[in-house]
Amino acid sequence: MLTKGLKKGFCCVVILAVILSVFGIGKAEASRRVLNSNAMKAGMIRTRRVELGGKFFDVSVNKTEKTITIKGLVEDWDEMDKVENYFNYTGPSDYKVISQLDFGY
Repeated sequence: MLTKGLKKGFCCVVILAVILSVFGIGKAEASRRVLNSNAMKAGMIRTRRVELGGKFFDVSVNKTEKTITIKGLVEDWDEMDKVENYFNYTGPSDYKVISQLDFGY
């Protein structure tokens, strides 16, 4: 008699486990989660501080728009050209370099 009850209980547990796995009840949290495209885009932007010629520049690389943005201060036009050329030649060929350099000391 006792073994009959154990078999019946075991079968009920197995059937319940199969039903839960088929309908994905344990995975309901993932189905309710909304994809945040802004967070994904923010993950594709990398910002670094780069030193060139004793000066520091903030460089942002945007992988989704394929751009490299340079921010910082330069002394003259020649130095501005050197900084822009450095990133044009060392960056990927399909990336656009955006220069936001200002004059200052």
